[in-house]
Amino acid sequence: MLDFSAPPGLPEIDALVQCACNTLHQDIRNCLLIIYPKKYSGQSSQATLAASRRIEDMLIGCQANFDVEIALHYNVDGMHANDKRNLSARARLCFNETVSNEATPSPWMQSIASRGKINDIPLLRIKEMKRLLQPGSHTDCVEAWNLSPAERTQHKGSKAVLRILEALLEGMQTSPSTRLDVVELQEMAVPDWMEGCWQARQAWQSQGGKPAIHYAGFSRDLTIQKTIQGHLEATLMDEFWNRSPEAGPPEPTDGSPVDKPVLSLASWESESPCLSDVVVNKFDGDDVYSNRWNGKVAEFRQFISNVISPLVQRPISGSSDASATSSMAGPDFSVEPALATIGTAMFTAVPKAEFKMDDVLLARSNKQLFLSSPGVSMFIFLFHP
Repeated sequence: MLDFSAPPGLPEIDALVQCACNTLHQDIRNCLLIIYPKKYSGQSSQATLAASRRIEDMLIGCQANFDVEIALHYNVDGMHANDKRNLSARARLCFNETVSNEATPSPWMQSIASRGKINDIPLLRIKEMKRLLQPGSHTDCVEAWNLSPAERTQHKGSKAVLRILEALLEGMQTSPSTRLDVVELQEMAVPDWMEGCWQARQAWQSQGGKPAIHYAGFSRDLTIQKTIQGHLEATLMDEFWNRSPEAGPPEPTDGSPVDKPVLSLASWESESPCLSDVVVNKFDGDDVYSNRWNGKVAEFRQFISNVISPLVQRPISGSSDASATSSMAGPDFSVEPALATIGTAMFTAVPKAEFKMDDVLLARSNKQLFLSSPGVSMFIFLFHP
């Protein structure tokens, strides 16, 4: 998933599209959804067009099939007269160019959305938009008019994401035994796709034909990483605490003891699981539950230190001492029968002007030349002008 509604710089577009296509080419069941740039206040038409052309140039260079263009049609419930946002957008569903053809079509071609249109996408109203901030921040985060035009263009709402996901799956053969992985390669400071996948997970649990959904988001902006992480931790904790029967009241109403749930929320940092500040500081200052909660935190950390960390950090080695101490610098050719030594082939230097391709048996592929001759398995070398 790449949402370029408010596009980054052209070099960033190149890196993101190339990364997405690398994943796309790994399996015929993978597809790439790209939402094209939209013109907004402060963004020139030339910049929008340049970003769109750069996306398509990279798709061609990465050998991605982007024949399927999808028109996204939004609607706003109770839209204000001053809301001048464009209610349509372009998107493309991309496949692997090699494996996606008439003989072996991509399974995503069964989707109704692949015919070119997704209707009735509920767009978030501007007054409901919020700038995402870390929990506990005292900065104003509810006044939508403080958002920049680019942020308003990006912010579509979780309901819009849920509608797009359902449209992409409509017509496909899915079941709870199938799995849908949504990977957002450019996570923004708006949690639309993260919250949309969370809502899909909750809504699809009661629908027998829907797949199990998983979400992964990536961002190279440290500020966005910390903001998204804090928001996600707060969302998960709120969902768990308010809905789990074993959680008890969010805040104690009296001094009577209440059994709190077993601590199970952790994130992964470096080589070991860790606890977020939202969890560790849950009962700071509470005379009744603070000590008990800190005890559970200490038990968890002790378990990680004594059990999990040794398993994660244990080096991989063979069962015998000899295999454990053997060098890993290269393959072991000491076992009989030994492989025959490949001889060195030398070629007479020829001036560039006199060099002829017909003099040697060569097959050219891009900038690499492959040579096969008697006694030589394979030669690979670069051809420089």
